[in-house]
Amino acid sequence: MLTEIRKCVDANDIKGLRYIFVDCLDVDPTFEKYKSDYEYCTNMDGLFEPYRELTPLSLDKAAWDMNYWEQLKLDLMKNFSRKRFEHMREVAKVVYAEKIDQLFREREQQRAVTAQTQDSEEKKIKPVTINDNKKEDPELVQKRKLEEAKKALAEENRKFEERQRIEAERREKQREEFSRQREPGPKKWPGIVLGIVAAVVIVFLIIGIL
Repeated sequence: MLTEIRKCVDANDIKGLRYIFVDCLDVDPTFEKYKSDYEYCTNMDGLFEPYRELTPLSLDKAAWDMNYWEQLKLDLMKNFSRKRFEHMREVAKVVYAEKIDQLFREREQQRAVTAQTQDSEEKKIKPVTINDNKKEDPELVQKRKLEEAKKALAEENRKFEERQRIEAERREKQREEFSRQREPGPKKWPGIVLGIVAAVVIVFLIIGIL
């Protein structure tokens, strides 16, 4: 389970989980990184709300652009329903199609390298003395590929964690902005009363001088 989600689950922070899932498809539109955690959280009481119609959900994929996507996210913050979230998973496949293709290619390459190095390790290639200096020891080649696979996986995880951090900061700003919008505005009556009193005092002073 992802660290950020684990913290919310342990604290039963339903609001925190909602903020995470509102932005998770921006971080990983393939949903691979979140799928198992999401399935676990769907069993938590109170995560979802009954669906309430806000902006009508469009089934026309031609209308699925970033404007529609942003509106869906705003509506999800107001009404976190499973129906709306599942709809967003489908919309993400369209608005983030290029990003999804890129992520799948990167992960497939990493899986291929990892599988190759693991296969070589299982065969336990024994060191071979090679007289030709231009040829490499198979065991060294295997170790190098394994290290490259580990570095590639670590780099993907680093990028994923960085995207999570950025989205977490953005969620916190959104949460603060949302809270400020709900707070009542500053009371203006005391200032108005003071202004009237000051005006009356000035008038009396002028009358007294005259």
